[in-house]
Amino acid sequence: GRRRNAFIKTGSIIMSGIKIGIVGTGVYLPKESMSASEIAEATKGIWSEQAVREKLGIEKKIVPGNTQSDGTQEMGALAALDCLDRTGVNPQEIDVIVCIGEEWKEYPLTTSALYIQDRIGAVNAWGIDVQNRCCTCVSAMKIAKDMMIADDEVNTIMVVGGYRNVDFVNYEDPNMSMMYNLAAGGGAL
Repeated sequence: GRRRNAFIKTGSIIMSGIKIGIVGTGVYLPKESMSASEIAEATKGIWSEQAVREKLGIEKKIVPGNTQSDGTQEMGALAALDCLDRTGVNPQEIDVIVCIGEEWKEYPLTTSALYIQDRIGAVNAWGIDVQNRCCTCVSAMKIAKDMMIADDEVNTIMVVGGYRNVDFVNYEDPNMSMMYNLAAGGGAL
């Protein structure tokens, strides 16, 4: 059930609010990785292994393989399945899926939330995609909270996504050096 014992102030009206929290998380990480040495080698001398380790703080990073499970949408679905397994939440209890997967995905022009909705069996959920670069998860959590406060029929929301923009990194371009840290994976809450 929903507890209404916090307070939200709008104008001069004080309404009882809803306590909202995170039930649990899930993750998917591809099997492939790049070591600091491999990253340095890929930069063809722009970064040394020592600089990758000490300045960027990278010992190794996860990178997507060429498997079907390492697509943006599928990594999100696998993270969602892990989240359901860890929390014991029945996918049929999910009312909304807010997908935060990057736009570089295996099925362009699809709503990734609906791909994940079907993949995890969340037959009662509807979904939307939110893309806001590095602030996407924070934005999606705020949107999810606001939806739950505004709509009594929305009780369970999954925020989920996958990321593999590492595919765009040109290690030999010195102007992209700040992007050498991009990795891959999926997450859900």
